[in-house]
Amino acid sequence: MSCEAGAWAVKRAAAQTSRAVMLILIGKRYHSCAGVRYEQVSRYLNVLFVTQSGRMRSRDLQALYIHRSYQVRNQLLGLLFGIILSGAVHAAGGAINPILDDRFTFRLGATYMDAEGTFSSTIKGEPTDKLSTDDLGIDDGNTTPYFGFRWRFADRWRLSFNYFGLDNDGGVRQDFDELIFGDINAKGFLAVDTSFKTDFYVTQVGYSIFKNERAELGVGAGLHIVDFNTRLKVSGEINGIGGSKKSDTADLTVPLPNVLGFGTYAFTPRLSLDGSIGWFGLDYNDYSGNLVSLSANLEYRLTDHFGIGVGYNYIDMNLDIEQSNRTDKYDLEYQGPVLYVSAGF
Repeated sequence: MSCEAGAWAVKRAAAQTSRAVMLILIGKRYHSCAGVRYEQVSRYLNVLFVTQSGRMRSRDLQALYIHRSYQVRNQLLGLLFGIILSGAVHAAGGAINPILDDRFTFRLGATYMDAEGTFSSTIKGEPTDKLSTDDLGIDDGNTTPYFGFRWRFADRWRLSFNYFGLDNDGGVRQDFDELIFGDINAKGFLAVDTSFKTDFYVTQVGYSIFKNERAELGVGAGLHIVDFNTRLKVSGEINGIGGSKKSDTADLTVPLPNVLGFGTYAFTPRLSLDGSIGWFGLDYNDYSGNLVSLSANLEYRLTDHFGIGVGYNYIDMNLDIEQSNRTDKYDLEYQGPVLYVSAGF
């Protein structure tokens, strides 16, 4: 392209505000023939055009630069200010901690869970003695896997899934006035070995009714699927026969819908606290009772995507399950700490 063609391009670009940046680029390319230079002044990017004597051959081009230089400078500064202001507004509305914006969040770790409570039954209208977790030798806790997943499928909507549980074995050797479990009806001095396992599968959908760069609060609904597996091996007087041995297993899966509230607060760009509270009350078909669940987690992000955390889970459950000729009652509390690593993207 010749100097004359470059001068024409400069004129045309300067005549259109939306192409002000082209004036800079073309002017830079042809400053040797147009006799024009520009420089960046300080950190504010104040663009200044200065005409020089020498090889200037077009009066129209000279006038164009003299009259347009300040206008173009102001246009560019206005554009720059708009970009900076837009970025500042976005930063003010953006989360200071990535836990509030991550689309996908994964947590993997271990929980030390224990259970306390009682089991009892009513058979043909006659209540049986209550059996406590202490009676069955399963009052101590143990360590089991923990997994958590959250999908933020919209800015204020999220879907989460959590798994944790209890897997405990124990035993006692003691006198029982009565021990009824499944087909086992025993009394006297008994040797009882117990395997007690509970798995919690928790799915929840939530909506944040309040959210800013530091915190969010929301409500939602979910489902606790509780899988019980209890196995007893009993030695002693069983069904009126001394010196007997018998075992039986109760395996039960119960879906428990619940409503919930949840929240997250970012103390710093790295440290955050999140938690939830859930409740259900149910009287439907063969199930009745209530459940309260609480959870809290303190997480520290080592980087924007990976972190470590510690938490605590608590579940209080009272559940009655009616069967053909009996009603089983579970009155249990589960609780324990959680330690995990996290990844968010």
